[in-house]
Amino acid sequence: MSKYIPETSELEDVVMTGAELMDATTTVVRAMSTDFATDVQFAGDGAFTDGKMVSLPAIPSDAEVTKRDALVIGGYGNHEALHKKLTDFEKLKKKMKRWHKEGKTLTKSLANGIEDVRIENGGKKLFGGIPQAIDKTAREVTRKFIDEVYPADNDIVNDFGQIGPVAITWAGRKALGYADPSNEEALDLLPPHIRKQVEGIVQTILKIPHGVTGLGQVDKLVAHEGSMEAAKLAERLANSHMKKLRKEQEEENERIINPQDTTEDGDDKGKVKVKGKGRPDGNDGVGDGGDDPDGETGGGDSTSEDDGTGDDGDGDGDGVGGDNGKAKGDTSGEAGEDGEGNTTSREDGQRDTGPKSDE
Repeated sequence: MSKYIPETSELEDVVMTGAELMDATTTVVRAMSTDFATDVQFAGDGAFTDGKMVSLPAIPSDAEVTKRDALVIGGYGNHEALHKKLTDFEKLKKKMKRWHKEGKTLTKSLANGIEDVRIENGGKKLFGGIPQAIDKTAREVTRKFIDEVYPADNDIVNDFGQIGPVAITWAGRKALGYADPSNEEALDLLPPHIRKQVEGIVQTILKIPHGVTGLGQVDKLVAHEGSMEAAKLAERLANSHMKKLRKEQEEENERIINPQDTTEDGDDKGKVKVKGKGRPDGNDGVGDGGDDPDGETGGGDSTSEDDGTGDDGDGDGDGVGGDNGKAKGDTSGEAGEDGEGNTTSREDGQRDTGPKSDE
């Protein structure tokens, strides 16, 4: 018997009503998170949680729900339940609020993508069937990028600041054994150097502690420490990318000011128009409270420590919110060619993916 649900016409068969799906999903979220007081709402078209309330895509009560629809919505619910079990919302929300205030949208997006991979890595050990349960949800999000976002803007894959956060989830889910070929198809769209970087980052994420000690068992302290370690990795990646952008801009300015090669009439052959990719993490404050990269026009993430965690700060929002298949935002994160960060992990470690902003 296959561990995964194949792509067949049976996925389009109507299997229940919207009301039945909402009832079943609410029960699963509360049971998986072991919090039967969890408020589950179905509104909008995204999925996120703030650690207390879980929001999932809206479903009309009388809707005819196909098997695919049920699997996708159920996967969102499973993912948000993992956040409730393994993410330190109290500290992460403080960070995201500060990131939002400072306009560091890429850091926030990276944190969302990194945390998604970390919790799903733990989820494999916690419940066993998590990869199968989330596979169709991941496929839905990834297909949106492949079929809609990429055809509209092929150049998006050339900018780590825009593509990095969502590409981390593709590479992460592939590494975790998710069966759908869309992850590989999306990764194939990346330039080799960005793919190498993203896959290197994922190998670092898989070493971050997730706190799962056995089937249904979680060491909450270790899980929350891992959550903060993931946030610090996002900050390092964003800061490194900003430094690279500044260096490239300085070199380009130098070429314009002091051209090395000129024509006989004195026209500068060395002049090259600066064509920016994405947006630096910063003051444009672009972000949707979900998985979008965010930006800063300043000089990288600040080194403030106002949340008491003692790490570099940046970002926006304070909820863990959703994989929407988009890749947008600034360009402030990178950790070298292979993406290996200096994490202090002790063990292996859209639609949502992170805390949702109150801003």
